[in-house]
Amino acid sequence: MQPIGLEDIRRRIERDNPWWSHSTKPISEASYRRRVYFAPFKKLALDFSVRRATILLGPRRVGKTFMIKQLIHEAISDGFDPHSILFASIDAPIYSGMLLEKFVSLLPTPDTFDPKIIIFDEIQYLKNWEIHLKDLVDTYQNVKFIATGSAAAALRLKSNESGAGRFSEFMLPPLTFYEFLQFSGVHDELVEIRNPIGSDRIKTYHTENIDALNDQFITYLNFGGYPEAVLNQSIREHSD
Repeated sequence: MQPIGLEDIRRRIERDNPWWSHSTKPISEASYRRRVYFAPFKKLALDFSVRRATILLGPRRVGKTFMIKQLIHEAISDGFDPHSILFASIDAPIYSGMLLEKFVSLLPTPDTFDPKIIIFDEIQYLKNWEIHLKDLVDTYQNVKFIATGSAAAALRLKSNESGAGRFSEFMLPPLTFYEFLQFSGVHDELVEIRNPIGSDRIKTYHTENIDALNDQFITYLNFGGYPEAVLNQSIREHSD
């Protein structure tokens, strides 16, 4: 079998990073509602004052890559140079066996000292990823490294063992029922939020249609943990 050439890798990485050549073209994921976890994740992931890689953990299909694309959109909207952001899906066969440091050189602006963001999606597909990532964090002071992983337990163990002081973990769980109602567009219709007088009082939640709310809860139990099932009606219709 012929080895994969550098030009083939460059073409793939350029395809996965369309903001390099189309900085004004919107990222499709950006138009969707943000999860309640997005704001704290963004604050952690884009904090250049802390020399740590951010590891976004969670099961498959929970929306990690979706949230990463929204993060890229907001970083660019906030003024970050799109040519200084690289996204790579480590589970792609073309990257098999490729060292993480190689991706740094694939940035359009690898030799500048400007801040950069490099994102490794599904990083657990690289053997000994935690050793390589820790070395990158120590070596590249101007780069913020972000990684996602689905094998949460294994990733957390490796992170604790080899990335002490270099990795910050962020766990993304399945959708909460509140998020499910928000994503489904029925929260304001079914739930009323009442604000008691006095800033120290806890908000209360009321519904005038408990049957409809219960129906939504049953749907949530069947499909609601995963954003894709909530946003795509055909997935629900074709589920067993």
